[in-house]
Amino acid sequence: MDTEVDVPNPNLLLIPGMYAQVNLTLDNRHAVVAIPVMAVDIDAESSHGRVMIVTPNDRVEVRKIELGIETANLVEVRSGLNEGDRVVLSGRSGLQPGGEVRPKVTTLTASQ
Repeated sequence: MDTEVDVPNPNLLLIPGMYAQVNLTLDNRHAVVAIPVMAVDIDAESSHGRVMIVTPNDRVEVRKIELGIETANLVEVRSGLNEGDRVVLSGRSGLQPGGEVRPKVTTLTASQ
């Protein structure tokens, strides 16, 4: 995210127009359910979103979820999903709730 910041510069070490690259950690959570951002239809007006999951009988279901903190690739799911739920990552536009699918399972790690 590009951001403009005003900082004190009493020694004039900083020159107007300089750029900096910063990694800013605002919060850190462990042992949470997190899914790829690309799998979520995010409601910009709230902390909720929707995902498509594949049920145990290989049917598509739309599920409302509550979102937590987000990184560039992953978003925390505070409620609405359980560990082990199969989330649809791609091809969602061609799926309908209740439709039968033949999923290809991919395992993601925390670093993805």
